[in-house]
Amino acid sequence: MVSAVLGVFGVDTSLSLGQQIHSLIIKRSFGLNLFVSNGLINMYSKCGNLEDSIKVFTQMPQRNSISWNSSIAAFARHGDGSRALQLYEEMRIGGVEPTDVTFLSLLHACSHVGLVEKGMELLESMAKVHGISPRMEHYASVVDMLGRAGLLN
Repeated sequence: MVSAVLGVFGVDTSLSLGQQIHSLIIKRSFGLNLFVSNGLINMYSKCGNLEDSIKVFTQMPQRNSISWNSSIAAFARHGDGSRALQLYEEMRIGGVEPTDVTFLSLLHACSHVGLVEKGMELLESMAKVHGISPRMEHYASVVDMLGRAGLLN
C-alpha cells in the first residue's frame, strides 16, 4: 500500500506530505522493502528533491533494475545527463541489464543536454547489444533530441 501511495506523487504534490510518508516508512521499518525504496526515489525526484532521491538510492542494501531506472530517470528529469549516463555505466558494471525504460530515460537525458551522438549510440545499442526493440516512445525521444539540437532534417 505504501508503494502505491508513493506512486501518486508528482510535480504538483506536496513534498512535505511525501516526507511525512517517508517518516512513517522509517517508523514501521518498511525502508528495506525494495518497492517502497523505489517509490521513495521517484517521489523525491518528481517533487523536485534530487538530493534525497539519490540519498535513498545510495542507502539501499540491494537494488534491482527499477532502482537503477528510477535514479537514472531522476538525473534525466533534473537535467543532469552526465550523471544519468554515469549511473548507467555503474549499472552495467554491476551486472544489471538495462530495460527499455532505462533507454527512455537515457534518451531523455541526452535530449536535454544536447548529447546527440551519445543518444544515437544508445538507440543503436538497444537492439544490437541488448536485444531490445525500440518502441514509438524511443523514436519520439530521438526526434525530440534531434529537434533540440537543430537537426530536424
